[in-house]
Amino acid sequence: MTRADGDRVPRAEPYQHRARQTRERILAAAREVLEEKGREHFTTKDVAARSGSSIGTVYRYFGDRGDILDVIAPDRDLVLTTELLGKIEAYVQKHGALPPGRLREVVNFIQEATL
Repeated sequence: MTRADGDRVPRAEPYQHRARQTRERILAAAREVLEEKGREHFTTKDVAARSGSSIGTVYRYFGDRGDILDVIAPDRDLVLTTELLGKIEAYVQKHGALPPGRLREVVNFIQEATL
């Protein structure tokens, strides 16, 4: 959940053992979903299904998908760089080696693939 100034509002940490286990189960499922589907197709619905929790339980611990991603992938630059490299590899597989001076074409390809 995000405040008007753009900062995230953290949810309270669970105190009871069972609640901590539930949160950790959700995070484990979220890591699996992120690895399988990538950031672009990562949804709280998939996390809930994978963890065996209701969507309401996921939202009890995390305000939105961004909150989950902040916990499981705190270094967004690394995640985004990894995704960018994957998209560049997809471009090279589709179009062959990247000729010098074709960076704009690669950027356009990535933008189209992201939309």
